[in-house]
Amino acid sequence: MWVMFILLFALLALGVPIGVALGSSAVAYWLLFTYMNPSIVPAVFFEFINSYPLMAAPFFILAGMLMERSALLGQIFDFADSLLGWIKGGMGAAGLLTAVVFAALTGSAVAAASALSVIVVPRMVSIGHTKEYSAGLVCAGGTLAQLIPPSVWMIIYGVITETSVASLFFGGIVPGLILATLLIILNLFLSRSQPVLLSKFDVKRVGHTFKYSLPGLGLPALVLGGMYGGIFTPTEAGAAACAYAIIYGYIAKKGRFTSTVIAATKPAMRTTAMLFLLLGCVGIFQSLAANQYWPQELAKWALGLGLTKYSFLFLYMFVGLVLGCFLDGLAIIALTVPVVYPIGMAMGINPIHLCILLVINLQLGTITPPLGLNVYAVAGVTKQPVTAVLKSTMPFFFVILVFMCALVFLPQLTTWLPTVVVKPVHFGGLGG
Repeated sequence: MWVMFILLFALLALGVPIGVALGSSAVAYWLLFTYMNPSIVPAVFFEFINSYPLMAAPFFILAGMLMERSALLGQIFDFADSLLGWIKGGMGAAGLLTAVVFAALTGSAVAAASALSVIVVPRMVSIGHTKEYSAGLVCAGGTLAQLIPPSVWMIIYGVITETSVASLFFGGIVPGLILATLLIILNLFLSRSQPVLLSKFDVKRVGHTFKYSLPGLGLPALVLGGMYGGIFTPTEAGAAACAYAIIYGYIAKKGRFTSTVIAATKPAMRTTAMLFLLLGCVGIFQSLAANQYWPQELAKWALGLGLTKYSFLFLYMFVGLVLGCFLDGLAIIALTVPVVYPIGMAMGINPIHLCILLVINLQLGTITPPLGLNVYAVAGVTKQPVTAVLKSTMPFFFVILVFMCALVFLPQLTTWLPTVVVKPVHFGGLGG
C-alpha cells in the first residue's frame, strides 16, 4: 500500500495532474504487486463513472454557467440592496445574500466570487466602502457556493461513498445559512467604522426589484422544492435546472441566447471531462484498495492509535487545511475520501456530517495561499493586489474556521434536515 502512495506523491511532486497520477500509481501497483487481471482496469474505470447520481454534476455545471451569463445576478443584488441598503453595512449584507442565492444557481466558488466582484464591488465602493474591504467580502462570500446546494463537491463525495446526494444537499442548507448569517453579522460590525452613504427604504423599489429578481429566485426554488416534494431526484433536478436556464434565456434574450448556450457549453464540457477522468481513476484506486483490504487495515490502524471521533475529525480538518493550500477541492476529495471514509464509518461518524465538515474545510482552501483560487479571481477582476484581498478576507476566514470547529461538536446541524426531508439516517456515534 505504501509503495503506491509513495509513487502517487512522487508523480504529484513532478506536476502530473491528480487524476493521471492517481490512476497511474494504482495501475502500476495493480500490475506489479497483485495477481488481479489487468485487462479489467478499463472496465473498472467506466463502471465507476457509469453512475446515475453522477449525472447530476454535468447538469448543474451547465445550468450554473448558463445562469452566470444571464443578467439575473444583478437583479437579485438590486432586490437585496433595496431591502438592506438603508442599514450601515447593508450593501455588503446584500452582497452576501446575493452570494447565497448565486450559490444555489451555480455551485462554483470561483464563478461566484468573480461574478460578485463585477457587480457588488463597484456598488460598495460607490457608497464609500474601500475597494480592499469590498473585495475581501465577495471573496469570502463566494466560498458559500459549494456548501449551499447544488454542490459538485457533494455529488462527488456521494458517488465515492455511495451516500445519498439528496441527503448531502439538504445537509448543507442549515450550516450554509448559519454561516452566511455569521458573515453578514461580521460585515455589519466591520462596516460601522466606514463612512458610507445610506439609501432610504423605499417600498416601491422593493416591489419593483423583487419583480425582476423572480426568475433568479425561481431556480433554487425549483431545485430544492422539487427534491423536497419528492418530484425530482438530484439528477432530475439538475436536468430541470438546465431546462429552466435555457427557457429563461430564450424568453429574455430570444435568438441572441444561442451564442450564450454555445459559450457556456464549451467550458462545461471541459469541466465535466476533467471530473469524469478524475473519478474514473478514483474508481480504479477504490477497486484495488477493496481487493487488497486496505480500508480495513487503515481503520484498524487508526483505531489502534486511540483517537476519539473528535480528535480524528480535527486531525482530518488540519490535513485538509494544509492540502487546501496546494490542491483544489476535487483533488483533495479524490485523494482523501477513499482513505478517510472507512475510518470515519468505523468510528461511527455520520457520512453526511463528515461531508459537510469537509466541504467547509475546502471552502477555506479557496481563500488560503498559495493556491487560493478565489483570492486570485477577485484580485484579477478588481485590479487589487493579491495581498490586499487576502488581508481583507482574513476576518471572514477566521469566522468560517471557528464555525467549522464548532460544527465538529454539532452534527445535528448537518443531519437534522436530511432526516426530516429525505429519510431517517442512523449511523450512531457523532451523527446518530
